[in-house]
Amino acid sequence: MVMRVTNQASQQSALNNIFRISEDLFNTSNSVSSGKRIQRSSDDPSGTRQVLSFRTSISQNNQFLRNINNNKGFVNNADTALEKVSLSLIRTKELVVSQLGGTSTATTRSFTAEEVSGIVSQAVLSANSQIGNRFLFGGDKVDVSPFSVSASGAVYQGNTGAISLSIGDSASLQLNLPGSDVFSVDLNPTVSTSTSLSDLNGGQGVTAGSFVLADRQGNSETISVSSSGTVADVINAINATQLNITASINDSNNGIKLTDTSSLINQSLTVTEANNGTTAQSLGLIGERNGIMQGFDLNPQLNTSTTLSQLNDGQGLDLTSVNIVNGSASGTVSFSSLNSASTIGDALNLINNAGLNITAAIGSDGKSLKVVSNSSSTVAIVREVSGGNSAELLGLGGGRNILTTLLQTQQALERNDTFALIALTDTLDTTINSLSGSRATIGTITRRLEDNEFSLEKELVDKTERLSDIEDVDFAKAASELAALELAFQSTLSATSRIIQPTLLNFLN
Repeated sequence: MVMRVTNQASQQSALNNIFRISEDLFNTSNSVSSGKRIQRSSDDPSGTRQVLSFRTSISQNNQFLRNINNNKGFVNNADTALEKVSLSLIRTKELVVSQLGGTSTATTRSFTAEEVSGIVSQAVLSANSQIGNRFLFGGDKVDVSPFSVSASGAVYQGNTGAISLSIGDSASLQLNLPGSDVFSVDLNPTVSTSTSLSDLNGGQGVTAGSFVLADRQGNSETISVSSSGTVADVINAINATQLNITASINDSNNGIKLTDTSSLINQSLTVTEANNGTTAQSLGLIGERNGIMQGFDLNPQLNTSTTLSQLNDGQGLDLTSVNIVNGSASGTVSFSSLNSASTIGDALNLINNAGLNITAAIGSDGKSLKVVSNSSSTVAIVREVSGGNSAELLGLGGGRNILTTLLQTQQALERNDTFALIALTDTLDTTINSLSGSRATIGTITRRLEDNEFSLEKELVDKTERLSDIEDVDFAKAASELAALELAFQSTLSATSRIIQPTLLNFLN
């Protein structure tokens, strides 16, 4: 059976072919010009999901690489500073040994003391090194110069806070070494309910005044705080309100924690200052949270009632014995009678009762102890016993107490105290070894940064290639398709023009 095809059907079919080939030609041309196979999500929904996933991952990799590159200088500068101090310690040891020879006199030791004074100044500069506006050895307190030196000794104004850096997916790295791990000791006691408010914030205390506390249900009350009293007084004042908030010591044992127990949630747990004061800020409580506010580190200073169990961020200290040299007198002080409930005052009493004409007290920075001679002609040197580290742990000498050891060396030379110089030869060795350990730690951080940088760059290349495989055009294939479509388009136009030839009868019909 023969079917008649109308002119209108022939024309529509021809136009459809032309439009289809024209669209394919347009899309292929766009792909070639842009280099992208996927122009719209509808072109390849599955491929689009993969493209978006790879782009997100590549963006994260680039951010991690920026983190590493932006902080390499921080670590490199820290290593340079430690290298300078290491050389200074070695030179100090050489000077001490040279002044114990038979030709040394009070005069030569006085001249040598001047050189050591310069070494002390250089060591303080290194300890206060910074990159940009960030100090390297202040813990996470990067905006304050960490160390100062006065007649009473070295003062550490930083903290033990860590600076963490994201260097990979679910991977972070502590970037810094606090000055208390390198140049001096911070006994870093925890906060307890009996901690005096005047001991908080490094001894600066708490600002008297009030703040407004609001629970998530929307209830609020004003809490008044005096500059005296204890942490328990603040906690009790909060818990005595009708708010759905409970105050306690925070999970890190270094501040106050607020826990909201509201059953009806209308807003965030909020702490704001009253009358433009700074009371809440000084208590480490400020801002909004979704139920629990872990207060900031209140950095309490030592006092004689601080227990040994509170020290070292609540890990306590394992003390043994120390040897103390003061002129021709020397003796060993044992801490074996102390337990975790013993206090700083108990440890000080053991030293003061050793009969060595010395005075032991809390250092001026409130972070460590100090032992000084009661005689103006001698320098009291505290040394380790049988490879122990009690002197270092208490901040009395050796190990991490680099600035203290250098200052004692200067004083011993100025006072012509050969007994102290002999004792310092061992102490200087422990500071040199401790600094080598710190440099090794910095080296480990540097190696970790470099390893992660290499891995991230390799991942970036791999992910970019895989993204290209999914998203980009195969130019050889696309060019061939484009040429074929152009030929098909021209052929279709030519064939259509011959097949569809209107006559006068078409118009008369």
